[in-house]
Amino acid sequence: MTEGSAGREREEGAWVEVDLDALASNLRLVRGIVGPRVCIHLVVKADAYGHGAVSVARVAEDEGCHSVGVATLDEGIELRREGIRLPILVLSPGLAFEAERLVEHELTPTLGDLGVARAVSERAVAAGRVVECHIEIDTGMGRSGIAPEDAVEFLRALDVMPGLRRAGLFTHFPRGDQGSGAAVVARQLDAFAEVVTACREAGIDPGLLHAANSAGIVNHPASHLDLVRPGVLAYGVPTSDFAQPVPGMRPVMRFVARLVHVRVMPAGHPISYGSDFVTPEKMRVGTAAVGYGHGYPWSLSGKGFAKIGGRRVSILGRVTMDTTVFDLRPAPEARLGDPVTLFGGEGPEAIRVDEVAALAGTIPYEILIGIGRRVPRVYIQGGRRVGERTLLGSTMEPR
Repeated sequence: MTEGSAGREREEGAWVEVDLDALASNLRLVRGIVGPRVCIHLVVKADAYGHGAVSVARVAEDEGCHSVGVATLDEGIELRREGIRLPILVLSPGLAFEAERLVEHELTPTLGDLGVARAVSERAVAAGRVVECHIEIDTGMGRSGIAPEDAVEFLRALDVMPGLRRAGLFTHFPRGDQGSGAAVVARQLDAFAEVVTACREAGIDPGLLHAANSAGIVNHPASHLDLVRPGVLAYGVPTSDFAQPVPGMRPVMRFVARLVHVRVMPAGHPISYGSDFVTPEKMRVGTAAVGYGHGYPWSLSGKGFAKIGGRRVSILGRVTMDTTVFDLRPAPEARLGDPVTLFGGEGPEAIRVDEVAALAGTIPYEILIGIGRRVPRVYIQGGRRVGERTLLGSTMEPR
């Protein structure tokens, strides 16, 4: 997507364009990396990293993904209510009181506590169902999961619970870079393999084995196993874990706002809260309808930039809740209502979300998921708008 693309038809002051073709292309890129025999599990937690979980999950279905992953029960229920039929794995540990809704909506839990497992088992039996489950092995993440030395005993305990069927065993990498991270990944894979061997020697089928997140997919082929879990890779976002840009990866999101006020300021005029910036000369400035209330980081104050007509314009003063002021001297042709690209697009001149994150002192994930509900999501496919999601509801063309 480029400036002036289909999303420019929007009448809002700020919006996000989501290129569904780019998403599909990135999923095919993952398929090309891992080969035809490895299953693809698309992570769609946190509203698909801000892109819109329902629309993203539909692309996952169309592209033949094995399953999708969420972090919370409600995220999974939202997908079920919107007609997503793929297996939905709740990647984060749950609690016993969630068992009834989990079973009702046919979600796949990650089980790491026997008490929670019993609650799910009992509810599944009462409903006349069998619930598939996955178990996480903590090989070094230190966040959740079963310790490797406890794995066989835990899985044996699950095996006597009616209503449960083990569908997978997985681990997670705290880092996946190709430098010193390679040794960490290798140790984790060795520890995971030992658990798998112990399970099989005990007569326990571990189900699908999975470990690779986006960095694992790119950097560590040995981690691909039976299934991979792409996250930011599918959304076209480079991270510091990638040794180099992934050939063919395309950004899926473009964040845009409009100029809602344009004026010439005299020299010596303060700009925005705190008067941190004072015009050094007579200068033309423009106010865009975007601020930290939309999810545009306050920490970009005085140091961030955007693009107008392909030209870089700097933020003047502080980002406020609803608006941000830009220096229009590099873009003298800019006019009221013109789009301002905050990040996204393709080509060497595009602003990458990781650039914005670095300036803001954070990570790309936080930038993406921080874009709030007041910002409409506009879905582009085949070069045209096929739907949108706003505070007032959603519309999508029939598939």
